[in-house]
Amino acid sequence: MTRRFGLEYGPTFRRADHVDIADKRHAVTYLTPSADTESNFTLDPTLLDAGFHGLFALLEESGQKPGTVSFLPVRIGRLRLTDVGEPVKVRIHVTKAPPRSVETTFEFLDRDDALVARLTGTRFRAVPLGRADRPDDLVYRTESVPLPLTDAPSAALTAVPHLRDIANPETIAEESELEETLLLVEALVRAIALESLRGFADADGTISPTRLVAAGRLAENALPLAMRLLQGLADAELASAPGEDATAETGTAPRDWHLAAPDDHPAAADLLRTIALEAPDHIAEIVLLARLHTDLAMHLGNGLPESADATFAAPLMEHLLTASPSHAPLSDAVHTAVERLAVSWPAREPMRVLLIGALDATLAERLARLLDSFVGATLVITDPDDAILSRAARRWSGKGHVSTIRCRTFSMHRTWSTASMRW
Repeated sequence: MTRRFGLEYGPTFRRADHVDIADKRHAVTYLTPSADTESNFTLDPTLLDAGFHGLFALLEESGQKPGTVSFLPVRIGRLRLTDVGEPVKVRIHVTKAPPRSVETTFEFLDRDDALVARLTGTRFRAVPLGRADRPDDLVYRTESVPLPLTDAPSAALTAVPHLRDIANPETIAEESELEETLLLVEALVRAIALESLRGFADADGTISPTRLVAAGRLAENALPLAMRLLQGLADAELASAPGEDATAETGTAPRDWHLAAPDDHPAAADLLRTIALEAPDHIAEIVLLARLHTDLAMHLGNGLPESADATFAAPLMEHLLTASPSHAPLSDAVHTAVERLAVSWPAREPMRVLLIGALDATLAERLARLLDSFVGATLVITDPDDAILSRAARRWSGKGHVSTIRCRTFSMHRTWSTASMRW
């Protein structure tokens, strides 16, 4: 069944015995029992994967022709385990079926029809099995592009002043109330900082970063971060700062800092559980801060890595910096600024936009759609990481107004101070 859709499974994953189809959106896959009676899995991954195989019978029933495209899972919305029994069959319900993807609910049942696990919002995306013919790639065409006028003033001098019309994001933030989730995230960051620094403080909460460095308890390269954490706690009235003549930037405060007692602020573990239950869309922030809760004190004592990438998994950092709720306002601000410039850009010169950083494919897509409606406007994408840039080049191949260019003359390291700890 799956082989006709281009998926060749080995014997370990051939756990689907047969499929009963009710209609074009409902089916039941019957699974074969495991020969390993001592499996330590709560839900055997081979059974989980085999539960997906019945979907291909539904696709064929609905008219999808095998051999041209296959469907691969790209997202599981929610996975809930209700029992530890071994599933013997899987109920499949296709909830959405747009042209190039399928969203499905899978219910794994044991021999007594009791629910073992439920997967909702499971999305499969169509993947072509062969390279489609693209005759347009062989067509030569010309496009008129206006050249800049050598004696005329730069078009940027005309367009940039219009950026003043955009509302200041800091003013908007001051005049609006933060949503409850962001308030909880801020409280969690403060709790992690407070609990980590109290491990370096005296019993009464007194802490002197400079003396800790001299004693070898605090790494020298962690001193600026420790001072920044203390200043953040002081702003939240969870630490008392030295006198006004203290120089927090260099860590040469003449008097000690005093941290609040642990009971003066909710525990980090309690805040982590609350955010995970009430705001699962902040998964990147939750996982990152959970790691910091465990490792921050160790890094302050032993020394900070060169970048956050050396500590956190690349997919986690990519999600945080491109798709997390924390990133959305920044992406919107960039799009708004480019839109305002494009509208006010003089027609006598073509507008060229350079996007530094190709990791955020969604932002690049938004800018490309925006500039497509302006004659002569082009988007150039660059990134110091050749692998990321190569992925962007493949994505934008054939788009006349979008191009990529290699760039090795700047650094875009995601440091601890900018990525891991944002006050």
